[in-house]
Amino acid sequence: MFCFADRTGEALAGILRAGNAGANTASDHLSVLDTAVSQLGDQIAAGHRPGEAPDVVNRQIVVRADSAGCTRDFLGGCVDRNISFMVSARKKPQITEAESVGGVGVDLGGSRCGSASVQPARG
Repeated sequence: MFCFADRTGEALAGILRAGNAGANTASDHLSVLDTAVSQLGDQIAAGHRPGEAPDVVNRQIVVRADSAGCTRDFLGGCVDRNISFMVSARKKPQITEAESVGGVGVDLGGSRCGSASVQPARG
């Protein structure tokens, strides 16, 4: 599992997992995300660590993931880190459950396939 910087293509973080590791393991996704954020430097990473206040965010971070990242725990972790996200996944009950995370609604448009882009709630 890898995380890259979009603009530069630079590898920020990655882990090798066992072949039988579950695809939807939020703890692995969050571990890679936290390691990637720590590589960005304080100016960019400000406000994007777990529990940090949204008013200290200097730069927006957007996470993109396939259906393996479409879990309540991972998307909730993104919201907790003031990180926007975009996931692409087939519409099914597990996706429907993850569509509302941390008070943020996600509309996949009722299509069989779709993507959602959400900004964390600012309070």
